[in-house]
Amino acid sequence: MGRTELKTEMAELLRGHHRAVVEHLGAGTDALGITPPQMWALHNVAEPCSMGELAEALDVDASYVTALVDSLEVRGLVKRTPSTTDRRRRVLEITDDGRAILEAMHARVEDIPVGGDLTDEELTRLVSLLRRALPASD
Repeated sequence: MGRTELKTEMAELLRGHHRAVVEHLGAGTDALGITPPQMWALHNVAEPCSMGELAEALDVDASYVTALVDSLEVRGLVKRTPSTTDRRRRVLEITDDGRAILEAMHARVEDIPVGGDLTDEELTRLVSLLRRALPASD
């Protein structure tokens, strides 16, 4: 099989895995009353970060992050606190309620229907290869 055919098959396989993950996690977020973007935001604020850092991690505009964080803050899942090092900066922190939802999602991740019967070592190698295969970001 040539390189073009291999890349085509890889793209098809990744699309299939993506679909399975989205469907699986979507059912989990629905059950918890959050959206997938809210779930990824909670995942990224598990360690305190700034709004800018969250926007960068999610690869979205700052205005989108503001609305996303507002929706999480209204539900008591995150809070904005003053930075201890810069008075102009606010730090996002996950609340206990947010952490409980995130832990429930992490439990759901354990059951994602991808990876088949790969060992932990094989999954580690696959993740490493996928990281290398991603194009460099700007």
